[in-house]
Amino acid sequence: MRSRSLIKFLPKGLMILAICNCIHFSAFSQAAFPEKQAIPNVVVPVTLNQDTTTIYLTDFFIRPEQIDSVYFSKGIKYSWDKKSETIFVTAKEDLRPLAEMKLWSKGYAYSIVLKKSAKKAYEFTYDPKGKKVTSVQLAGEMNDWSPKKSPFHQVGNVWKASIDLNPGTYQYQIVVDSQWILDPANSVKVDNNNGGFNSLFTSGTSSADRPLVGTSKLGPGSFTISIKYINPAFSFVVYWQNFRLGRDYIKHVGDEMMITIPEEAKKMERSYIRVFCSDTFSVGNDILLPLQNGAIIRDPADITRSDKQGDVMYFVLVDRFCNGDPANDKKVVHPDIKPQANYYGGDLEGIRKKIDDGYFKSLHINTLWISPIVQNPETAFREFPEPHDWYSGYHGYWPISLTQIDHRFGSEKVFKQMTDDAHKNNINVLIDLVANHVHEDYPLIKKHPEWRTQLDLPDGRKNIRLWDEYRLTTWFDTFLPTLDFANKDVLKLEVDSSAFWIQHYGIDGFRHDATKHIPTIFWRALTLKLKQETDRPLYQLGETYGSKELIGSYIGSGMMDGQFDFNLYFDARAAFAKDDVTFDKVAATLQQSIDFYGSHHLMGNISGNHDLPRFASLAGGGLSFSEDTRKAGWDRDVKMGSDSAYDKMAMLIAFINAIPGVPVIYYGDEIAMPGAGDPDNRRMMVFDGLNDKQKKLKETVAALFALRTSHLSLMYGETEVYAKGDIMIIQRSYFSEKVIFVFNKSKQPQTIETGSNIGSYTPQFGHKANGNTVELPPLSFEVFVGRK
Repeated sequence: MRSRSLIKFLPKGLMILAICNCIHFSAFSQAAFPEKQAIPNVVVPVTLNQDTTTIYLTDFFIRPEQIDSVYFSKGIKYSWDKKSETIFVTAKEDLRPLAEMKLWSKGYAYSIVLKKSAKKAYEFTYDPKGKKVTSVQLAGEMNDWSPKKSPFHQVGNVWKASIDLNPGTYQYQIVVDSQWILDPANSVKVDNNNGGFNSLFTSGTSSADRPLVGTSKLGPGSFTISIKYINPAFSFVVYWQNFRLGRDYIKHVGDEMMITIPEEAKKMERSYIRVFCSDTFSVGNDILLPLQNGAIIRDPADITRSDKQGDVMYFVLVDRFCNGDPANDKKVVHPDIKPQANYYGGDLEGIRKKIDDGYFKSLHINTLWISPIVQNPETAFREFPEPHDWYSGYHGYWPISLTQIDHRFGSEKVFKQMTDDAHKNNINVLIDLVANHVHEDYPLIKKHPEWRTQLDLPDGRKNIRLWDEYRLTTWFDTFLPTLDFANKDVLKLEVDSSAFWIQHYGIDGFRHDATKHIPTIFWRALTLKLKQETDRPLYQLGETYGSKELIGSYIGSGMMDGQFDFNLYFDARAAFAKDDVTFDKVAATLQQSIDFYGSHHLMGNISGNHDLPRFASLAGGGLSFSEDTRKAGWDRDVKMGSDSAYDKMAMLIAFINAIPGVPVIYYGDEIAMPGAGDPDNRRMMVFDGLNDKQKKLKETVAALFALRTSHLSLMYGETEVYAKGDIMIIQRSYFSEKVIFVFNKSKQPQTIETGSNIGSYTPQFGHKANGNTVELPPLSFEVFVGRK
């Protein structure tokens, strides 16, 4: 007889107070709106630094000279340098958590939301207990695991460091005379997913104490929002596009607020209403509502592939996906190159055929990210670090041209046809853009060696893969010179060649390689050029491994739309793959991502990628978290291991569909392809001869993506997250629609109380509820769709 456990799972309560005089909203009312808006896109909020923040006006205005004057909320000091088109902002102590900058142009005030830094100083102490110590440092998630960034100072017999942290949890270690150890002063530790442990520090207050706003009712030309808060000094602001709406548009309706949509919204096919809230101490969640000709969208069929919150992305590694034209196959001939590091034959024609035969449509994919397709060298090269293996450029990341398509992948004609076919099938195309470096065979780098950053360091070391120490200049290898963007010719070349792909092929955006290794001057210059040359919505997604602060420094209206949320992925991978890791950490990290990047951010939530070992092999035990996964791929045929990996993969993909951001599935994860580290994680895609478990997983993945693209709550809804041990619940709400994901990662069946009457909801995967509870088998999930 199977054992059962009953887990009561109720959300932590919040006071719901009647609307009273303590709620503040704008007295300023936008009386009229311009026929042509000077800021064409909705501007994302700007988070201020603790000291001075530089605001680049070209992030918002294509022509900053159109700005007549500026205004800031009380509590901000600023200076405006019109020559450099920048404003330098300093927040005073009395600044509220949510503030505003108004940019006046031709009599109209464009509002930019400002968020005060939530960082606070925390003191860390190390007591050597009489032992002689010469150096103490801290390395962790708060400083990109770079000990040099956080040195301790000796104070009497102990060592101390003061570190400014945003609210959240942080894994870290103390580095004593170059030896990494757990913090002796902190008993809290977590599995580091690499065979060891890290200390865990929690800063700030619980997000449960923050104010909340939620969508409530829809009416003709208006809607109402609900408000939950504890701190009586609650305030909220409402925007249509980049214009703040005042009292004329907002009124009390019982315990809710009714907001009237401006008539001018009817003139725009797509515009947005946004609501932000805060209290004395913190910023709450926010609301994002898409409008179609002035009416709030109620039918998900009205969401188009241009609506970024509706994107569902599939990552194709071109050479390893589908060989549509064997005539262009050409392997690199070299005695020391192994088959896994050579060309397999996948090409653009193969992708086109899979578009046309409906493969992506069957999965409900509407966005393709394809690996780099520019010309790569014809020969093999040996990597500088050990074990000095030989590789070809099959992956596309060694460009010898910035605009020419690699003949092994196809031609200009084939790529245009592939892109056109994708668009006819309502699928976006993003290409992987490599701007950080070129290959040494790139003709212009041979002609202009001064365009390279420094390879030989003054201390005699090679500047190779010093990812943090020389973040903006380090080389990936001796034959891959990093470009010096301080050189204006380099900057112009890279901006113009990148924009070429948008202009010439009509693609829909970029996945940007090695984002953190490129100065922000490039990202701002590229984004400004794209705004100047096209009014189409483009999606730019970056790749940065590091802290939230580092990742977030590349996101904004003048740079990236989002980046891959690797910090969330690593915690999700551990929770879903490892039996002894609970959901508590990943739920906390998810909430931190929402708080930090915004309730409706455009971060990429991945199932895996080409740089990481395959999830299926880690989850099934065919590959160990503690082993050298890259070496394992060379040494043996890494398999999945236990079939439980199919269920764990299904749960992971359910998770990335449940949360804010853009779900991104790595090719082959829809059938749980196994594999070790690079290049074993890049096996040839399998389309035929699938076993029953692979077929079932693929059907589940398709059903999850279908849910994502057919429910507005999963694209624009508010998010609530609850976790306890092996149980996690994620709830998304959009007006009356509610979608609830319930996860059980235990090896035992669980009866779970959700706090909602899911018995009246429709289960999508066959597990019926009884009132507020549902019984889930081991390693399973359910999705309930209903109405509030």
